[in-house]
Parts: sequence; C-alpha cells; structure tokens
Amino acid sequence: MNSKILRLFAVGLMAGPMCANAQTATLEYQSNALTGSTTYYSNPTSPYLLTPQEFAASFATTPFIGNITASLNLVGGDSLSGMVNVMGYNGTSIDLGFDVNATNLGNASQPFSAFAGSSGTIDLIKSNGAITGATIDVAFSSYHGSSMFLAIGPNGDSVSYTYAGVNGACTQQGAAEPNPCTVVASSKSAGVWLVTQAAEIDPASAASGLTLLLGGLTVLRGRRKLIS
Repeated sequence: MNSKILRLFAVGLMAGPMCANAQTATLEYQSNALTGSTTYYSNPTSPYLLTPQEFAASFATTPFIGNITASLNLVGGDSLSGMVNVMGYNGTSIDLGFDVNATNLGNASQPFSAFAGSSGTIDLIKSNGAITGATIDVAFSSYHGSSMFLAIGPNGDSVSYTYAGVNGACTQQGAAEPNPCTVVASSKSAGVWLVTQAAEIDPASAASGLTLLLGGLTVLRGRRKLIS
C-alpha cells in the first residue's frame, strides 16, 4: 500500500504545475541619470497682472538632472498596470508621473497597448521564456492638455514634458504659474529592471487536484486484505 500512496502523491505533484497556468510579475525600473533642461516661471508677479510681453519674458531656463522610475504589475499575462515617475531637480524639486493601465488584448506575442490617460506601447523583454524587463514608449496628456512623451529602451531613456493651463500652453498669457513649464531630458544608457515573478494558482485546477489526491487516499485506506 505504501507504494500505491507514493504513486498517488507523485500524480498530485505532477498536477501541481498544471494548476500554475497563469503568471504574475512585478517589474521595477530605475533609470540612469537623465540630463537636459527645464523652463519655469521666474517672475514674482502673478501672470494675470502682466502684459503678454511681460509674461513671455518671465520664463527662465536652467539645467535639469533627474531619473525615471517605473513600477508595473503583470497579471495573467494579459493585464499590466502601474505607475511611471520622472523626478529631478532644477533649483526646486520636480515630480511628474502618470498611471499606466494596459492590455495586449489576449495576444501575448504583441506589445501591450497603454490607456487610462496614456497611449503607446509597452513591450515585455523575455529571455528563455522569463520576463527580464520592458521597453516603454508612451504619451500622456492630462486635463487642460499638459503632455508628456516618455521612452524607456535598451539604448537609453528620454522624456519631454510641457505644462498647460486653462488658457493653453505654459508660455501663453493667462496660464497658472507653471513650475516646471517644460522638461526635456535623456540618458544615453539603459537603466536596470528588477523583475519578481510568481506562479498564480488557478482555483479550479487546484481544487480538482486536491479532490483527486484526497479521494485516492480515501479509497486506499478503505481497502482491507482478505484473510484466507
């Protein structure tokens, strides 16, 4: 009977991988330093009190240094969500970011299409079937038209951002005090992806495997040797 029990456990162990029919993964990204420039409103007077000429002359340009971070969650191979941030410094702290909520419409061979305020693609990088990172090329536009174009790739990263207020882009008369007004920066080398993967257990398959194992044990325990 011991050998039969061992064989039954072996069947249960073989069924285990079949239960893990979906995959979840967390992708964390840290870029190398991005360098470039920003413009910002440098006049202590409210823009609404200036003439158009005075307003246009109230922007200064300074160097920018910062980085891109991303935190993405992949669920089941067809749903990807998370956050992308651009952080840096130009005399004051700059923190820009947007949500990513993407789908590849069930086709794992195609890049994810980003939506929820952004458009573009997110393409997973794989090695021997395992996810090792991603390339990102997305555009984001928020309320009133502030926009960001961002790319993460094997040859480096880049970001371009422009603020917009109720009356248009930041360099137009009447916009709120935009700090920063624009950011344009890039790096010439790729950053680092940290990927954590875990199998997602399918509840129906797991329940079937457990039923098979317990049922087999019950049958074996219920048998009795015949005494002649």
